[in-house]
Amino acid sequence: MRYSCTAVGSSGVSSDKVSLTALDTLATGLFRPEVIGQLLAGGIKTIVLLDKQQQITGFAALRKFGRGVVIGPVAAANTEQAKILISQLFSAATGLFLRIDITDHPPLAHWLEALGFTSVSIPRVMDKGLRPAEPTGCSNFAIVTQSLG
Repeated sequence: MRYSCTAVGSSGVSSDKVSLTALDTLATGLFRPEVIGQLLAGGIKTIVLLDKQQQITGFAALRKFGRGVVIGPVAAANTEQAKILISQLFSAATGLFLRIDITDHPPLAHWLEALGFTSVSIPRVMDKGLRPAEPTGCSNFAIVTQSLG
């Protein structure tokens, strides 16, 4: 299987909101078109799309946050694809304070530590009301924000 990875500005993916929302739903178990819409409307510096035969199969976003930039969300089928997406965003963050809040994926955590990132903590996932559907076919490797997951 051959995949391609493309970095674009947020304006270049606004037409892909439906695809990104669908992937986010698969990865998180939550239907969040408003969250994806807000990310695309502003704040994203770069978004990386992983596609197979012109169908988006994963994505990662880089946006301004605090004193630097943050990578998240990252939705991909497996750890290797998540690494590809995250790696593509490193060059856009050169010279900036970079943060990534990953979910509980030890192989990804070890890889980031080997690259020089310092692990502070793993975010806890909490929900109110009905528990979200279990993710299928795609995983959430890095959260949007600590308050949104």
